[in-house]
Amino acid sequence: MMKKTITPLIVVLFMLGIPLISAQPVLQQSPLTRLQQINIENPDDIEWTGNFTGVIGVGTKDNFTTLGYMAGQYKIRNFRANLFSGRWINENQTNNGTIRGIFGRHLLLGIISSEAWERDLPIIGFLGSNETHFIGRFMSFIGPAMYFGGTYCEYNS
Repeated sequence: MMKKTITPLIVVLFMLGIPLISAQPVLQQSPLTRLQQINIENPDDIEWTGNFTGVIGVGTKDNFTTLGYMAGQYKIRNFRANLFSGRWINENQTNNGTIRGIFGRHLLLGIISSEAWERDLPIIGFLGSNETHFIGRFMSFIGPAMYFGGTYCEYNS
C-alpha cells in the first residue's frame, strides 16, 4: 500500500522538478556595463585628464561587501584642486546617481546624489593612489562610511 502511494508521488515530484532543473538563467546586463552606457554630464566643457571605474562598499579588507559601482572622469590641475565627476549604480540596479567634487593631497570633498533621494549629500573622505589604482573612504551625515576602490587611466594626448 505504501509503495503504491510513494511511487506516484516521486513521479509527480520528478515531473515538477524537470522545468526547475532545465531552466536557463536570465542574462541581465551587469551594473558596470549599464553604468558605462549612462552619459556623464560635462556642464563646463572640461577637458578631462582621464577616466576611472570602481566599486563602492562597506566592510573591511577581509570582509568587503560590494554595494555598487562607479565610473567617471577626472581632471588633474596644477597648483589647484583636482576635479572628478561620475555616476554610480547600486548592485541590484534599482538606484543610481551622480558623484562629483574635488580631490588633492589625499583628501576628497564632494557631493553625492541619487535619483531616489530628495537631496544631495555632501561627502568628505580620504584617497590614496598609485600609477593605476585608487582606494579610499568617504562619509556623509547620513549612512555608513563607504569604502571605494578601482582603476584609473589617463587619456592619450
